[in-house]
Amino acid sequence: MKTTQQVLDHHLQALGEGLESILSDYEDISCVISQQGTYHGMGEIKDFFTAFVGGLPDGFIDAFKVTKKEVDGEVAYITWEAKPWFPLGTDTFIIKNGKINYQTLAAYTQLSDPATELSNKQNHTQSLDYTQAKRPD
Repeated sequence: MKTTQQVLDHHLQALGEGLESILSDYEDISCVISQQGTYHGMGEIKDFFTAFVGGLPDGFIDAFKVTKKEVDGEVAYITWEAKPWFPLGTDTFIIKNGKINYQTLAAYTQLSDPATELSNKQNHTQSLDYTQAKRPD
């Protein structure tokens, strides 16, 4: 069985590998909580990550950098950035039996130059819009 550190390391690597690699860290009892909502089970989590990954701006993966990583027992915590789009992001994971049981995530974004914001409005909006993921009513 994978340790918390091994699951976290794989999950960070999986972001650059694609959806199936990301999803391999979860199971049907998993839950992801974000600014946009709470997603339970593999179906909802797949919908969330499909929208999330699909909405990332070009260059996000290359710009993604973990700025802090802590593991204590079954809990993992990271802060990250992907400048210029996300100067600060944070995730917390509860990992049991080699799978992510719970994940919380939040990210701050702000385009400081109004001209850039207008010319990149579509990418900026897509990078924040995970609301297309299906959630229960």
